[in-house]
Amino acid sequence: MSDLAAALYKQGHQITGSDVAFTESALSSLESVSLVPEQSGWFPKKITKKLDKVIVGQQVSPANPELQTAQQVDLPILSYPQYVYDYAQDKQRIVVTGEKEQRTLISALVVHVLAFHNKAADYVVDVKRLATTAQ
Repeated sequence: MSDLAAALYKQGHQITGSDVAFTESALSSLESVSLVPEQSGWFPKKITKKLDKVIVGQQVSPANPELQTAQQVDLPILSYPQYVYDYAQDKQRIVVTGEKEQRTLISALVVHVLAFHNKAADYVVDVKRLATTAQ
């Protein structure tokens, strides 16, 4: 989720996020765009009708106070895969499957070829990173 937040922030979106704990990888991703939350925890008061949508991680419990507040104020609530699907719905998609090492190598080659030919492309690798090469 932190990589998605960083990518959306780089595209000009206003981002807020929270969690009870952050991995080193997540903190590194958030630090790269100055999005590290001041403190860990859930803050339902941050969830208002002013938000466009809420993207929830797969570990979010139905009892999560921020999720409950989002439901109460009738905000659109999307899972990470739902958001990526909606984001790419009108785009041509290339799906690479296979063993992890093969997927990573083939995906890197596809992105390299697209960039070499100056083709703007968005990509998701291992559902961890959404990045864009659009200029």
